[in-house]
Amino acid sequence: MAFALTIAIEVHNVMLVARRRDLVLDAVLINLATHPLAWVAATVHPRSFVAIEIAVATAEWGGYVVVSRLGTVRAAFASVLANAVTAAAALVVWP
Repeated sequence: MAFALTIAIEVHNVMLVARRRDLVLDAVLINLATHPLAWVAATVHPRSFVAIEIAVATAEWGGYVVVSRLGTVRAAFASVLANAVTAAAALVVWP
């Protein structure tokens, strides 16, 4: 369920910021790489929520620059926005 929520939020936000509809597969694959790592990190360091989100946003930013060929600023904004909204939703769904 957590991955489905992540995909639903992040794919939409990334496409909105990037103004490209062809990023669905890229966003899913990038999140498929970072989501399990975030879960493992959260189980090992449960009080490091913010640090884990920063690490994930940074990794996804790199993915959007390299894989999706977004500019660095647009990729950073897309990644930070998508992860901030997802983190907020996670805190509401799983307090």
